[in-house]
Amino acid sequence: MLLSEIVADIRTRLPHPFTNADVVRWINNKMAKIWPHIVHFSKDTSLKTVEDQAEYELPAGIRLEYIEKVRIARDAEETAWDTYVYKRPNESISGKYYYNALGGKIGISPIPRVDDLTIELTTKTVPARFTVDEETDDIDDVNLDDIMDPEFQEIFIYDAISIIAENPPYEDAARARYFRAKADEIFDLILERELQFKVKYGNKAKPNSWWRR
Repeated sequence: MLLSEIVADIRTRLPHPFTNADVVRWINNKMAKIWPHIVHFSKDTSLKTVEDQAEYELPAGIRLEYIEKVRIARDAEETAWDTYVYKRPNESISGKYYYNALGGKIGISPIPRVDDLTIELTTKTVPARFTVDEETDDIDDVNLDDIMDPEFQEIFIYDAISIIAENPPYEDAARARYFRAKADEIFDLILERELQFKVKYGNKAKPNSWWRR
């Protein structure tokens, strides 16, 4: 479904005085909360080791919780790789691991002893925010089918309707609660689908079309 179709559907189901920019802002807010569970576009980003350096600045836009896999080349030719597991604070792990070095850094253990080996990070990619023309209120259209399962897209409709219902001219708390519950039901289905994927594929980087599997 196109973003413009979702916004139009919301207005059809519950006519309202809000602008497209308002509705798209609500959709962005909802997407910010649910995207780690539905959007699994993965990309590889690389760093280079520095001799005797344990901590490395993460690339712009990358947070530790977005990292799905870390591996480091054993040699400059990258013919073999070692995979590193995540170590939580106060957790005891033997072998190779990475950890949160705070301040936007990733820590590596054991400490690399060679320069210029590739550190490959496979990370989730945050979807771009949906936008509206500030002057015309026209929607910059996006096909949400490229981002998430069409089965789950009504979560944005239900969430927006709940916000509209609790504001003038409706101020209908019961209707707002009903549609918020409908949105929560879809989120439960999203979590169930995510769990099914993890059981089937493990903690692998997820392909763009993971939900079609």
